[in-house]
Amino acid sequence: MKKIFLILTMAGVPITVPVIAAQKCIALDANLTVTSSYAESYETYWSATLSNGIKVEGDGICSDSVGGTAPVKQLDLSSPDIYRSHCWCRIFSPAVSYWVYTFWLEDADGGASDCRDECSEHCRYYFVNDTSYRVKMFSQLSD
Repeated sequence: MKKIFLILTMAGVPITVPVIAAQKCIALDANLTVTSSYAESYETYWSATLSNGIKVEGDGICSDSVGGTAPVKQLDLSSPDIYRSHCWCRIFSPAVSYWVYTFWLEDADGGASDCRDECSEHCRYYFVNDTSYRVKMFSQLSD
């Protein structure tokens, strides 16, 4: 009797185990054209719509770190806002990318809001106009 109960219990286990992970499939192709884009003054937010209809949303941040790509925990945000002059951009929807180094803002004396304002506009501009920049954005994505 115990043997039958054990067999029935083991047979039911695969049926009752919940799905723990799911994979998201999104057609993010850096070679697609951008049909529309948005960035507004004094906001970190920017967005763009690809020719396949997918809306990509992102933001820009100023840091002391220079060059390449990095997860957010590796960006140097230790100095006061007014001195952060290196612009980094990422996408956060429909997936999250690493931060991509975009440019050095020579005059960040207007404080963090001015730096972020210019940074997000540059994020939008490069995403729209530079395929190699989109390749960097799409190279390391997560949920």
